[in-house]
Amino acid sequence: MAVREVVKDRILGGSFHDTTNFRNVIFSSILAIYDYYEAFFFPGEPERLVYSLTDFAFRRRLQTQKLNPADNSLTINGLNLPFMSFAIRPGGISQDVDRPSWKNFPLEREGMMDWTLEKKLRLSPLRLEFEATYFTDRTLDMHWAMLSVLWDYTLETLMKPKIEIDGVEFENIAALSINASYNDSYNEQEWLERNKIQAITLDFSLDTFMIKDQNSTFGIPQSVLFNFIHNQNIDNVDFDNPDEVYTAVIDHIHGDVIW
Repeated sequence: MAVREVVKDRILGGSFHDTTNFRNVIFSSILAIYDYYEAFFFPGEPERLVYSLTDFAFRRRLQTQKLNPADNSLTINGLNLPFMSFAIRPGGISQDVDRPSWKNFPLEREGMMDWTLEKKLRLSPLRLEFEATYFTDRTLDMHWAMLSVLWDYTLETLMKPKIEIDGVEFENIAALSINASYNDSYNEQEWLERNKIQAITLDFSLDTFMIKDQNSTFGIPQSVLFNFIHNQNIDNVDFDNPDEVYTAVIDHIHGDVIW
């Protein structure tokens, strides 16, 4: 897969805020979508995917082809069809996830333990809604693309957006839902009519999780001192060696704890 520079801080322009512990699941999800649709529609040609709202798709496509969108003499060759545009639609970030089992108050408040990271992570459902369009000038492309999408939608598509946490790669989860519409209309009617461009609307949503470090009300101690230790007849305990392990067996019949 191609290296996605879109999420680099230098491309995004940095931030006014302290983002040291910010887990950007939005852009990790966008990366996963790039990889998914590249493999699905355009294997080995990631440049045929452009991040743009549909109304600006032609302009963005021409820009990625290093052509001037203001040049009215440009023809369909400048678009180099087929290609697909996608972007988060206005109002497309919310917690309106229609998955009741994903909403878990203890998971949101206290988090879950990840032993690879050796820390707890708090998770909360997040929905990202995208508008997307597949453009081509060939009817056979339209038929192939539409049926391929419908076949793919018969089974739920799961992605694993990857995000780096403390130098370790963490795999999030994301579920894709597609709302496809064949040969849909597009605002650039002159382009469509003159060049016979056809379009399939592929609006989709991605259900995933927000991630937040859980650094409060939790810790992994190196040693534990039990107040009742002397009542259990334990002798010669080395409290200065936290790596030493003591094993206790509970005798439920006699009510004893044997060390």
